[in-house]
Amino acid sequence: MQNLLKIFCVFICLLIFPLAASADMGPLETIKVRINDAIALLKDPAYKDPDPELAEKQHQELFEHVQGIFDFRTVSMLATGRNWRRFSTEQQNEFADLFARLLANTYIEKVQDNFRNEEVVFDDETIISESRAEVSTRVLLNNMEVPVIYRLRNIRNQWRIYDVQIEGISLVQNYRSQFEEFLFRREPAELIEVMKQRIDRLENDRIQRRKEGRPADTDADDMLRIL
Repeated sequence: MQNLLKIFCVFICLLIFPLAASADMGPLETIKVRINDAIALLKDPAYKDPDPELAEKQHQELFEHVQGIFDFRTVSMLATGRNWRRFSTEQQNEFADLFARLLANTYIEKVQDNFRNEEVVFDDETIISESRAEVSTRVLLNNMEVPVIYRLRNIRNQWRIYDVQIEGISLVQNYRSQFEEFLFRREPAELIEVMKQRIDRLENDRIQRRKEGRPADTDADDMLRIL
């Protein structure tokens, strides 16, 4: 569980950096460029600076790139399943934005505190259609090889991630079960309010921990459960 948890953290942070490459790249090259650029940034000593204000500034800068890399509308639609139709257009847009913020607040700080020069092996890409592809990689972690599969959509000639499968566990499916359980008896507006409250709590807790010099919490159950 701890290895799986760390991989989830690593993949989130590796993919939130801006893409500094051609829009004509294929899916594997897209993933490779993003990950290699991110690893270089994660190795920057500034990311280990104990100054809480600097750490918080870096956190916010990382978040600014999230929605440009992930296709969060598709992620949100898949994560809510058939319940997506119960959301108004305004609620769908708000949910997608909150989901991005919630994932960022759940994982980014953990990566900043725990990245330990993990390496990534890029295996191959599978073109499923003109608009969909999968990229197979392996993360070398503690003398282990952990398979990670990225699922991407081509949107206006840019490959964007809509799901990640780690050791057979899908990010979307993990959260879908939680959203379905919540929405079985409650309304989309209530889910949005709960997400806002959790984001506020995560942000306040993070700021307080940084002031006190405490590391990020790494409780597996808490991190993999989004509500």
